[in-house]
Amino acid sequence: MFYSTSLLNSRDQPHVTHALCHVYDRSGVSGGAGMTPFSPTVDLEVGTIVECIHEYKAVDDDELSFVAGNLITIVPWDAEDEQDEGWFMGVLQATGTKGAFPINYTKAHQR
Repeated sequence: MFYSTSLLNSRDQPHVTHALCHVYDRSGVSGGAGMTPFSPTVDLEVGTIVECIHEYKAVDDDELSFVAGNLITIVPWDAEDEQDEGWFMGVLQATGTKGAFPINYTKAHQR
């Protein structure tokens, strides 16, 4: 078993960094089969559905709060200059709420 820590800077408070720790088994799978999170530099198309693997509580009004198991559909940013590395705009399917979210709290959704 080995550990990997991802650092995620807050969008509006760059001095605040969140650590996200993953535990991997020898196969490189984090937290069990299919739990490998997206890299903060992943490039996903609009319409892609991702599954939340960690709880996230919104820090700002334009962010989504979600729990593990929620599904989010990637949507375009209202203004491209709003996008920060590691953050995507999406719609939380459970509520229809639109907001920014950290991509490394999600994984590919298996339909």
